[in-house]
Amino acid sequence: MKYIARIGRCCNCYRDSLLEGTGLTATQCPYLLRICRQPGISQDQLAGMLYVSKSNVTRQLERMEKAGFVTRTPLPTDRRVMQVFPTPRAEELMPRIGQILGDWNAILTTGFSDEERESLLGMLERLYANAEAAVTPPDCGCRKKEERP
Repeated sequence: MKYIARIGRCCNCYRDSLLEGTGLTATQCPYLLRICRQPGISQDQLAGMLYVSKSNVTRQLERMEKAGFVTRTPLPTDRRVMQVFPTPRAEELMPRIGQILGDWNAILTTGFSDEERESLLGMLERLYANAEAAVTPPDCGCRKKEERP
């Protein structure tokens, strides 16, 4: 499994190099993708979906807000809940992020047949399901589920 972590770090290096000058970091890409797909998502929901702590979400969103990628507003019915919305600047960057991610996937699967790609995807989905079953979001520090199969 060490290779999965290493691939993730290589991916961040790749994204950072191609996002240079945009004001967005590789670490912030998953945040922005989710916010653009679900405008108005709460910070707590974002933490759970990304398996990061609420404090990490707050810190990243503060940086992204200062850079002009998101806005945060309290939910009208519960002012304790902060909703996050993409800005036009974020929306404009989405095609570039999509291209970067698509290119990275192509790089990773260079030399793979279609069947190998499908098989790999299926195995990765199973790994993810197993990993997800072992932890309890959103307070990712991540706590193990009390009962394990």
